[in-house]
Amino acid sequence: MSLPNVVPALALTEDGTKAVKQANPFPALCSIFYHPQYAILTSKCLLNKLTAIVRTRLEEIMQHVEGVKPLVMGAIVQAMERVVALGTNLSQREWQCPTCSGMPALDTEQLCLIQCMLNMGQLFEQKSCTMMIMWNPYVSPGA
Repeated sequence: MSLPNVVPALALTEDGTKAVKQANPFPALCSIFYHPQYAILTSKCLLNKLTAIVRTRLEEIMQHVEGVKPLVMGAIVQAMERVVALGTNLSQREWQCPTCSGMPALDTEQLCLIQCMLNMGQLFEQKSCTMMIMWNPYVSPGA
């Protein structure tokens, strides 16, 4: 059984829910969507639809476990912010060294960033995006 399946199962009981809330495994779980270590270039971890499995389990736990939604949504927002920071950092380095284009290290970082963006896109398929949009703490006026 994989970790994305275990967390919702642990939260089925009241004591399990308390333990899941206290441990807050969601930031670590969402790190697979942006950490270069898990990019397909360096790891086969996200092959075979793992992104969809994690997304489905996150949706499931948000819908069925009271009080977990803020933790999950906070982890998703943190993951999105991390991807933005990775892109911003890479962009700044590209502007500082225009002749570096085509260098293997930079190409690898660009491919990893693309993979991170694809992972985040898959995370927001189906209900997750709707849940995010409808969750007031992350909705700004005029957005």
